[in-house]
Amino acid sequence: IKLAGGHQENSLKNRIYIQRANGGIENVVRGRLKRPNAGDTIVVPVEGDPQDFDTASFVADILSVLTNLVAILAIIDNNSDNN
Repeated sequence: IKLAGGHQENSLKNRIYIQRANGGIENVVRGRLKRPNAGDTIVVPVEGDPQDFDTASFVADILSVLTNLVAILAIIDNNSDNN
């Protein structure tokens, strides 16, 4: 972990695990990290920061989806009226 840049402030050090190349998961107990094999991934979860959520961007994305949905429904309604 030190070679990869070390822990961040919000690292959850007690939840570190190894994602094995064969798909298995191995929990790290009390910081005792077993040597990873080729293809394994060491995962250090981080605690989410609620300030990372951008409300304006979220609302813009939702409005875009709703606008597209209304346009699709209008096209379907228009085509059903013509038949």
